[in-house]
This record gives sequence, structure tokens and C-alpha cells, in this order.
Amino acid sequence: MPPDHQTLDLSVVLVSYNSKDVILSAIAPLVDVEGLDIVVVDNNSQDSTVRELEMQFPSVRIMKMPENLGFAKAVNRGVESCESEAIMLLNPDAVVGLDSVRALVGALSGPCSGIVAPLIVDEGSRLGILPAGRFPTIWRMLLHYSGISRTSGAWRALWGHYLLPTNVSPAPVSVDWVTGACMVFSKQTWDLAGGLTEKWFMYAEDIDFCFRVKSLGLSVVLLPEATAHHLVGQSDSSGSFRANPAWILNLHDFYRAQLSRSAIHSISWCLVVSVGLLTRSWAYWLRSLDGRNADVGWSYEAARFRLFSVAVVKRALSARNNRSDRQTISVAFSDPDE
Repeated sequence: MPPDHQTLDLSVVLVSYNSKDVILSAIAPLVDVEGLDIVVVDNNSQDSTVRELEMQFPSVRIMKMPENLGFAKAVNRGVESCESEAIMLLNPDAVVGLDSVRALVGALSGPCSGIVAPLIVDEGSRLGILPAGRFPTIWRMLLHYSGISRTSGAWRALWGHYLLPTNVSPAPVSVDWVTGACMVFSKQTWDLAGGLTEKWFMYAEDIDFCFRVKSLGLSVVLLPEATAHHLVGQSDSSGSFRANPAWILNLHDFYRAQLSRSAIHSISWCLVVSVGLLTRSWAYWLRSLDGRNADVGWSYEAARFRLFSVAVVKRALSARNNRSDRQTISVAFSDPDE
């Protein structure tokens, strides 16, 4: 049977919250495909998301939550309702074609395959990074924020927390984490790893999930032959999370829980990251002053990264004040996975 006509055994789970501007485009390429079950977990949207879905895609299963549960809780409830062999998590502001979906599901056939993700193309990104990479050790964060990783090419020892386009070839790439915006895994892997942690409202659950999957001896792979496109806009049309420092604070929580060897390492991580974020803020502010780049985008990024830096500094000061011992702080740049 030709690949284009093979029946899929896949459930696609999307979490929506005021997502009417983008979610219809995300679902359209996948609707009414044999063997493909689409589940939308709606976190009590206050716009017309649910009504638009019901009118345009009556075959889509909609789970209506009584309140905004956050990303992880909503995903867990959506996946619990699925009976397919394979599961795809898909953000409502991401579009993936059917050919890419089939390639991702096919890549799960290996005995040690845990998670597979496409190359996400974001034409509107100003930062030039890919949502996949290495775990956020102090070393990987230093490589990223110092800019050293931008010279790494295929040299994995210098890859930072985020991959860059220059790190990726057409061949599959073994990584530590991929974004939950679009990832595919088997229901068995999901059950073994225990689903997404619900200790955060949103952000960092995908990295934590990848960590637990890799701890099972399974792989996390970026598959460049499969692509997804990030839509211009936000999965939350209210824009309420656009400058939320929770993503970096949750990343620190993950580092402290899974990778840090001591309180000294935890505080050192904050110092490296806060300096890196502030440096980026200055660089973006200077770029916004250039007449050729004088758009709202770079000044907005400068303000955003300054906010993130301040949040991490506060986290470091809080951690320092809560320490029971008074050891001298020394930065350790070890990477436990090397």
C-alpha cells in the first residue's frame, strides 16, 4: 500500500486557550484522516475557539475544562483519553503537514525510540535558535549566552542549550530535548515516563519529560525531514504570557532538581544565566537604535530579556539568602552528560 494511503494509528492532542486566531490552521491539514484522532483540550477559552471548532471541524473531539488548568494538566487529560498507539502533542500555533506526520510516526519504529520531533520553522523569529538542544547545565547555558555555540557547527561539544540551524543536517539529530510544541511518542513511552509533570502551570514540562524519557534509555531525536511551521501570532491570543519569566525560572527549577549537584551550582547557574540575559538585552537595545533595525521588535526583545534577567537575579538572591551554609561560591562548568 502506498505510504500516502497507510492508515495512521495516531492521536493529536492540542491545548487551546483563546486560540481562535491560529488553531483552525493547525487542525486543517490533519482533519478527517483515517486513523488520526484529534483531541482539543480547551482551557475555558473566553473567545470563540470552541464554537469555531464545533462549526468547522465536527469530527474533532473537544474536552472542555471548567477553568484554565495550564499546559501540563490539560495535556495529561487529553492523552489519558487517547487509545492510539502513537501520540502527537501539537501547539495550536504550529502547522505540520500530513507527510511530516507520517515521517514522524514512522521514525518511532526503532526499539529505543522515545520521542521524535520535526524541525520547526519560524520565519518571524528574530533570535535564530531552534526549540531543541542540550540539557541546561551551567556549561551549556554559558556556551549559549556567550555566543560560543554559534561557532560550533557540527561540533557537539560546543552545542548550547538551544540548537542553531548550523548544527542541523538532513540526517536525524540526537538531542537531549525537543519542544512540546510538536513532538511524537508512543503511548507506552508516555505511560513509562509518567506523563508531564504538573508542578508548573506552563513552560519546561517538555524538557522535564524528555529527561525522564532519556532516563529510560530511550532516544530523543530531531527529524529534519519533517517540518512544522510556527504561525505568526500566539497560541494564547490575549498575549498574556509573552513577557512571562516563568520559562526561565522553571528551567532553573528543572536544573536544580535534576542536574545541580549543590546549592553552589544552583546559584552559579543563576549568575551565568542572568548575566547572559542582560548582555542579550543590551545587544538588542543597541540593535534597535540602528536605523536599519529600528523596529518595535528589537526594543521589545531588549525589554523582555531585561525582565528575565532581573527575575533570575532575584531567584539567585533568594537561594543565597536561604542557604544554611556559608560556603564560598565557585562556578563549576562540568557537564554531567559528557
